[in-house]
Amino acid sequence: MFGRPPRHDAPPAAPVVPFERSPTHQALASPRLVIGPNVKFSGTGLTMITDGTVQIDGDFNGDIHAREVIVGSEGVVQGTICAEDIRIHGRVTGTLRGTSISLQPCSITVAKIFHHTLTINTGARFEGMARRSDNPAAVTPNWDEDGIVDLARVKAEVERPKLEIVEPSGAL
Repeated sequence: MFGRPPRHDAPPAAPVVPFERSPTHQALASPRLVIGPNVKFSGTGLTMITDGTVQIDGDFNGDIHAREVIVGSEGVVQGTICAEDIRIHGRVTGTLRGTSISLQPCSITVAKIFHHTLTINTGARFEGMARRSDNPAAVTPNWDEDGIVDLARVKAEVERPKLEIVEPSGAL
């Protein structure tokens, strides 16, 4: 009635296809490990090693070696964190080694920090020592071309408690 009649020579619209990741992108996606808010890991010589992301929302007492570590706002870590990217929202006591370390508002960190880039946001509490390294490889896990951490280097960095056998004395 009003306007022009529809054109019949216009190309048809492309069909809508749902988004899918390419097989290459799926293969490159790194694994993600989440320790929930009601989970506690502790033990003598406990070490977590992954080439993916670790998110701690519970309690972890040990060492973490990963590409990325996120300590959530309710997360508590006591030990060493060694990763390319470290973001602290919760509480950490120990040692941090990373290329990029970020202490978020409301985080509490009592640690020795070895970093290439350190960001301390307003509201973050930090007590300890921070030392910058011009060589990012000196502060992160030694990943080989397959994405596997050099276990020999990790074992050398992690202090393992030694078991000592004590013989009972004869006098009681």
